[in-house]
Amino acid sequence: MVWRAGLGLVLLAILPGCAVGPMAEPPERAVIEPSYAFTLGAHQDDIIAALGYPAEGQRFDPVSQTLELVYSYPFPAIQAESHFPNGVTRSEMVDTIHLFFDRKGLLIKMGSWVNRWYSSVIDVPVQRVTVLPRVVHHPSGAITAPRFSQ
Repeated sequence: MVWRAGLGLVLLAILPGCAVGPMAEPPERAVIEPSYAFTLGAHQDDIIAALGYPAEGQRFDPVSQTLELVYSYPFPAIQAESHFPNGVTRSEMVDTIHLFFDRKGLLIKMGSWVNRWYSSVIDVPVQRVTVLPRVVHHPSGAITAPRFSQ
């Protein structure tokens, strides 16, 4: 009779461990990237150090002699400011920005709306860009907008 009680205690100790199943994977790690602001005249190395290399790579335009970098996000994460001669400032939220650098690596023009056939022709020039905070999920690399609880 005593051995049955002992066997029962052993089974109670072993069976719960068998019922749990495989261990759950650790949650995906997410990092909040800070916001950055750039104006004309910024250096290409500074922008790449802050934002990383763009997903599309870089293109050299032999006609305008500029190097184009295109940063694109899955949501409107860029505030583009255009300053007009009459003193009006236009600000809009966009998901893509085209940055053009001269041979010295200086940012000479930016645009959120470029010509579809020839991207170095900018429809609305931009003088200041603010890339807002975004959440980068690792290891997938997905980028999402930060959500703040109230």
